[in-house]
Amino acid sequence: MNKIIRITIIGGCFVEQKDICRQDLYYNHMQDFLQKKLGYDCAITTIRYFDYHDCAGIVQKGILENNPHIVIFHTRFESIINHIKLYQQSQLNSETNSSAFIIRGKTIFQKMTTTAISTGNTVHPGRLHGLLSECNYIAGAMLGNLATCCSGYISELRTILNLCNEAGVQVLFTGPIPRYTSSMENLFSWYLSRLFNKNKDIATCYLPFYTFIQMNNKLHFAEDHKSLTKAAHRRLGIFIAENLLPAILQIDRLNQ
Repeated sequence: MNKIIRITIIGGCFVEQKDICRQDLYYNHMQDFLQKKLGYDCAITTIRYFDYHDCAGIVQKGILENNPHIVIFHTRFESIINHIKLYQQSQLNSETNSSAFIIRGKTIFQKMTTTAISTGNTVHPGRLHGLLSECNYIAGAMLGNLATCCSGYISELRTILNLCNEAGVQVLFTGPIPRYTSSMENLFSWYLSRLFNKNKDIATCYLPFYTFIQMNNKLHFAEDHKSLTKAAHRRLGIFIAENLLPAILQIDRLNQ
């Protein structure tokens, strides 16, 4: 009978990408790799999160409900995206939003930033939309929103790390994925990855996706330039599994 490793995965749309069959999602390739390499079966639980302010509570709940050996937490640029912009169309929770400079409301700017051009089955943002969106990010970042968000995200990851250490659970932080639809979003994703790598607490259990995807020309994005293809899921699943091996072997030694 194979040994079982319980893994709780917490992330965004990458965890449950709707345009890919479930069996082709990365964690199934991760499971296949671990089964062949170590003879382990994986009991995997997936949990979605949206905003970086909610992360620690979600992880704590996941640990209590699933009693995992390992938590994989996917960092994602989308969780801070709405807190960086100077102009925000949707209403953010005022209790959790710590960015000091955000303008809300429906103005002509809203119409200009949502204009798009449709070609066939694909909708492309208009040039004005793209320009104003980039300016929106730059203005928010210059006023300190990016620094505030990054600081808050790192603080949340430290809390998650402490929660996992106290519960005796191994944690692996991964991500974020490049954002090729916007120059500023891609730059901020790279910047976020760099900050995680430089933080002495987080770096020891951090697996950067950004560099791996940039260097691996066999990884491709779908037509929307946001969703990953089946080939990308397979490569990332193996990439994660290879980096989980030391943690799983350590758990195995402790359980003997």
